[in-house]
Amino acid sequence: MSMAMIDWIDRRLHNWARHHEGSLIGGLGYATVNLQAVGGSSGQCEVVIPTNQIEAEETEVAVRKLPRELQRTVELYYRRTASRKELASLLGCSLPTVDSRLSRAHRLLADMFNEEEAAQARIRAELRDTSLAALEARQQAEQRARAAVDGLRQAARKKQF
Repeated sequence: MSMAMIDWIDRRLHNWARHHEGSLIGGLGYATVNLQAVGGSSGQCEVVIPTNQIEAEETEVAVRKLPRELQRTVELYYRRTASRKELASLLGCSLPTVDSRLSRAHRLLADMFNEEEAAQARIRAELRDTSLAALEARQQAEQRARAAVDGLRQAARKKQF
């Protein structure tokens, strides 16, 4: 069975894992890579890998809402970068079960983020409608005030004559 990953969810989960890694080592959410360990170059040089903190925090909240078995699978796969085979051994299940759990977690997370985006779009629309209604009410009040001022001016002119 092949794993059905959702690309944008996979990217969000990698960002979430990098942010978590960076916060563990005091990097304020910025993950680093030791180039000496990676490429065998001489000298100590670390490269900062930027993360999107807000997205990582939103992803953390969403991952916490997953069923426990999916949450653990996602954490082990992304945060500990265990291979799927190692994951199956750690979780005491088969490779197809690991693939199924990761796929299901991706689908659930996508649904959560899509629902959240739809809710935010509804809120933006309501705010826009409320703002338009408030603007129209203000314009009407200004028109009434101008009409009242004009009426007072006309009355004052009539009194003068």
